[in-house]
Amino acid sequence: MRTHKKKVLTDSISLSIGYLILKLKGIIFIPIIIATVGLANYGVFVQLLINPRIIIPFITLELGMAFYRYTSKYDKNEIEKLSNDYWTVSIITFLLSIFGALALYFLSPILSRHILDGTALNSLRLSSLLVVAGGLSAVDLKYIQCRKKFKLFSIYEVIYGVFPYIGFVIGIIIKHEIFYGFLLYIIIEIALALGLKIYIVKRLQFVLPSISTLKKFVKYSWALLFSNITGGLLSKVDRYFIGYFLGPASIGMYNIVYSACSFLGIIGRPFRIYFSVYFPKVWDDGKKNKVRERLKEGLIYYFVISMGILVVLVFSLKSIYIFFKEDLIEIDNFELLVLILGLGIIAFGASRFFYQLIKFKEQNYLQLIFQTIGVIINIMLNFWLVQEFGIIGAGIATFISYIAVMIMCNFYLNMNIDFNFLIKVLKISISAIFIMIFLYLKLDADLFHLILNIIIAALIYLILILILRVIRISDIRQRFL
Repeated sequence: MRTHKKKVLTDSISLSIGYLILKLKGIIFIPIIIATVGLANYGVFVQLLINPRIIIPFITLELGMAFYRYTSKYDKNEIEKLSNDYWTVSIITFLLSIFGALALYFLSPILSRHILDGTALNSLRLSSLLVVAGGLSAVDLKYIQCRKKFKLFSIYEVIYGVFPYIGFVIGIIIKHEIFYGFLLYIIIEIALALGLKIYIVKRLQFVLPSISTLKKFVKYSWALLFSNITGGLLSKVDRYFIGYFLGPASIGMYNIVYSACSFLGIIGRPFRIYFSVYFPKVWDDGKKNKVRERLKEGLIYYFVISMGILVVLVFSLKSIYIFFKEDLIEIDNFELLVLILGLGIIAFGASRFFYQLIKFKEQNYLQLIFQTIGVIINIMLNFWLVQEFGIIGAGIATFISYIAVMIMCNFYLNMNIDFNFLIKVLKISISAIFIMIFLYLKLDADLFHLILNIIIAALIYLILILILRVIRISDIRQRFL
């Protein structure tokens, strides 16, 4: 049991470090991209990446999610079962990815004309290749996670997330055009996708897709397919409205804030991956209350970490980007936008803890319903608010739609939320407000003192969390050490 705890701890650390590196890449690469090709072209680059990510769920059918629910329970020696599951998903995904790539290719002129002011048509067509590479990688990443190879997953995800960006930066520095940088980006991503594929198949037997396995996986994942699509729309539809009403440069400005705040959502990913892989068997064994208690415990840790980081982002993000062009940060109510988006993303991140119950119960249609309602709310609000209030309007629309999803999850799913849990959430909020006031009073500090104030605020926040007994050191030691 001690070995198991150590593995969980080291896996969690590796996942967290990997996600941190991936988020820091924006701080490194965004200034270089903007300085080389301009803010508007950075907005074009963002759109080039968004389009394939919306299509990929269609071509994967989210079959890889069934790896978590079923394949994760197989022993490593059950090669025949593992091969059957893997090849069924992988081959079907590859065939569908061809159709997805063709669809994006033929849609490119429309996207260029209406979203990107008639620019970047060749790059949009080129981006269709990302549908194939992204589909293959999506399947393979879920497979290695279901085999509990989280350290390999973290290393590969960092390489997969960073190296194509490096290629893009090299390309635009040499040619000063997005197309050549994007060409290098795609070549590197395809090479990495093939490399991971080779690593996996060398350890399996080749088998033809199984119709019975496909039916079983589709029955489980069909709702997750549309949930992933609605989830992608929920987090990205605001860029389309911003691009349509305000232009590519505004997409770039908004994406900088959203990308920084999105770190708050991925804080919960190590928790969710752990629950997805380790707890299906516990649930199936009838220990449902144990699963709910662990989910609530994970949710508290998530709130503690994300709320603390949000406060820091509100008062430091603008200073972090002081080396950007002056017009880049000229967004009305910049700090308010960070706060609104951050709270919304935290709420949506909390919803994903509730989603674990949906998956264990195999009631994935509930996730689809919740997110579809959220998307409808988001579209209607963005259409009105972006025209009326600009970028801040998009932030408000996203915040309201994310909060709506969390409320529906809390109302319809039984997480056994009790008075003690709510008191802990209140204590976390009080602690966050306290350090928010502290940082607000130090708002005019230079960069050195800003970093010093952040460190002091973090220590105060941690002390308050421990004094208020939101988290106890003995609980942490018992859970992980």
